Amino acid sequence: MHIFMYSDQVIEENLQMDLKLIEVATSKVGSVGKIKVGYIPSAGDRERKYYNDKVNYYQKYGISHFMFFDLDEEYDEGFLNDLMDCTIIHLSGGTPVVLNRHVMNRSFGANLEAYLLDGGIVVGVSAGAIQLTRSIGLYLAYMFGFDYEREQ
Repeated sequence: MHIFMYSDQVIEENLQMDLKLIEVATSKVGSVGKIKVGYIPSAGDRERKYYNDKVNYYQKYGISHFMFFDLDEEYDEGFLNDLMDCTIIHLSGGTPVVLNRHVMNRSFGANLEAYLLDGGIVVGVSAGAIQLTRSIGLYLAYMFGFDYEREQ
């Protein structure tokens, strides 16, 4: 199980973490050319703007295999096994509450846990990283006040 959590992935200070991610992924599949990244947007991305940004980001490390898996409006459970076969599952940034709702609505947490327990690699960026914590409570407290959680 490997979890890589970023606040913002595309800053120069993350180079060492990126290199560690590539090293771990390469050790799992044998070469960079065999790494496949499954990208999950925090919300719909019909234009693939954010997906294409991440494809470009990972390509600079020699990764060339990608898949898009939407938990929102383009959800297709038929591609779940393909996602689970990815070397890396990338949970994108965005709004943690929206991504959390999609994870819950699709009961995706159990799939992600099984993937990790089977030796999977998960990258969480911002909202995606928050999904990998016990709860989104700290985000809610930050956004809406520290009494918010107690009122719910």
